[in-house]
Amino acid sequence: MSSIDFIFIYLFMFFIFYIFCKKSVYYTSNSNFWQLAIIPIIYFVIIEGCRYGRGVDYLSYKYRFEHISTLYESQKGFLWLMQILRNIGCNYVGAFMTYALIFIVCNILFIRTTFKKDEAQWMYLLMLLSMLIKSEALIRQYIALPIIFVSFSAMFKRKWITALLLLFIAINIHSGTIVMYPLVLFFYFLFRNVISPKYIIPLLFMAYYIIPTGSFSNLGINFLSFFNLSTIGNEGLNTYIENSDRWLGADSFIESAQQTQFTKTLQFIFDACTILVSYKALKIKSNEIVATFFNIISIGFILERSFFGYEIFQRMTGQLYIMWFVPLGYALYVYHQLQWTKEKSQMKLLLLIALGYQIVFYCRFIFLNPKAMFIWS
Repeated sequence: MSSIDFIFIYLFMFFIFYIFCKKSVYYTSNSNFWQLAIIPIIYFVIIEGCRYGRGVDYLSYKYRFEHISTLYESQKGFLWLMQILRNIGCNYVGAFMTYALIFIVCNILFIRTTFKKDEAQWMYLLMLLSMLIKSEALIRQYIALPIIFVSFSAMFKRKWITALLLLFIAINIHSGTIVMYPLVLFFYFLFRNVISPKYIIPLLFMAYYIIPTGSFSNLGINFLSFFNLSTIGNEGLNTYIENSDRWLGADSFIESAQQTQFTKTLQFIFDACTILVSYKALKIKSNEIVATFFNIISIGFILERSFFGYEIFQRMTGQLYIMWFVPLGYALYVYHQLQWTKEKSQMKLLLLIALGYQIVFYCRFIFLNPKAMFIWS
């Protein structure tokens, strides 16, 4: 059971983001929009910055911040960020607040600058549902990823210098975040078709229920080994590869990733409904950028399950999986534009199932979280 303060604080945070989504469509000017956005941003930064011990990487990153001078840090961008924070007098709480600030501001900026305000309306809340828990666990990766997202936004506008500069900053914080970039380039500039669910759903079903977990792990590690990852500064990933027996052997399966058949089926239903309703939305009202991220999650859903439970691949495929907030948010927009038809009733059912899964998932996070601690706990 979670503590009372944790339950209240996180229920209120989701309520604030819900109100923010409701109001965001009425703010056309950027200055007015950011005046509205400052409320959820400040709340998020304070709450996430004041959490304690939650997330597998939390204590190690607390230690790294408190022992900067004695540790080797291959990612120079992240090292410089920590050094700046220490030099201006921040303690580890201030550091975690800064990490949360970068995360939330860059994500909101990505959504705001990439999509029309009506299209973007519910993406802000879905983004939080998609990434909150992962951002608490994989701290450095989820500082860099939102910067990559803003780079995508610049790329879509053909602002190449800005896009490359942001990409450079991101990979110097966490070089593994480069994984999604080639896929975005491919699906946006080269492959313009929307992958049909008649291909995705059967493959997804096979990944969930037919192909044994870990079957592709050795194939994946061989593929990664083909590249000299140290040339892009990815020494951390090279360490995984060099110690593949440890990371991909029988004992490497993450215990916390084990699921019951019931839980696995619920996740499959969420994935399938998200694919189906997003595809319907894109067929009704096409959008090249949304289609790009739809294709990415189509691959991401399958890969995430194919390598489920193996940390090295979960950290990479998870980057693709989380982008479901874009096509699902767009599906909500298209749904509200439709007159009542059979198509709209089908979309409503799929949306209710997909969103219902997220509500149940986060009810568990809010009410049944034994690690629900803050610095004052």
